[in-house]
Amino acid sequence: MEYLTNSSNMSSLFEFNKESNKEYESYEKYLKFYYQIPSKKDPYNRSMVDGKYILSDLKNTSKKIIIDPAKYVNLFELFKNLKIYNEIILEKISILIEKPSNIDDDDRKSFDDLKKKYGLFSKKIQEIDDINKNHFEEMEKLTIKKLDYSLLMAKYYNERNMSFKEITEKIPIESKTEIIQYFSQNKHSIPEQKMIDKIAKKLDIPSNDVEKWFKWIEKCYLYLKSKNELYKIMKEQNEKNTEFIYKCENFIIKKPIIES
Repeated sequence: MEYLTNSSNMSSLFEFNKESNKEYESYEKYLKFYYQIPSKKDPYNRSMVDGKYILSDLKNTSKKIIIDPAKYVNLFELFKNLKIYNEIILEKISILIEKPSNIDDDDRKSFDDLKKKYGLFSKKIQEIDDINKNHFEEMEKLTIKKLDYSLLMAKYYNERNMSFKEITEKIPIESKTEIIQYFSQNKHSIPEQKMIDKIAKKLDIPSNDVEKWFKWIEKCYLYLKSKNELYKIMKEQNEKNTEFIYKCENFIIKKPIIES
């Protein structure tokens, strides 16, 4: 648990990832150099000292890139372990307090050390809690949006069926296609009555029937639009959840350091 003492706030570490961080991209680039099979054109000599990767310029050996690698933890496991550790600390503190003999200097030192660890672990537990809270709040907002669009889908599905039942006269497929095109050209909305009358005259269909077809097409469009929005939210929620799990399972508890 030494890495917790010098670690940054968990939320700032959570945002540190290779997809959006140039510092990590640079780290990944040099690691790739270090681990790739050397070639004749390779500019670096490789070595390791005290756990640090060193790339030495072959043309100028005094020129080096020193990489202190990142440290990773599983945030889910860390959270669980921190809670267990704090329970153990509290038990140890209770034993010290209830000690039948007088508390000596060693006991006070142990108490101070336990108190310090308990404070540190509690702080990290709270920081991880905040990360989880932010994620679940975001998921909840997306779930509410999903429910809203699901209700809209149900609404337009019923209205679409009702509109279709009002249509009593069939029309040629070509005429239906043309009405759909007019609907699209009119920014996906039913045109004004004058335009409906004009279309009806052109297609040789009663205006009342053309209007009914427009209403049905509008409900079909709104149903498909809400369905598309629902699927987009479902996809977004799935992607965010997958990213969250990956970042938690591969959490960078200590940022890499590159010296050159």
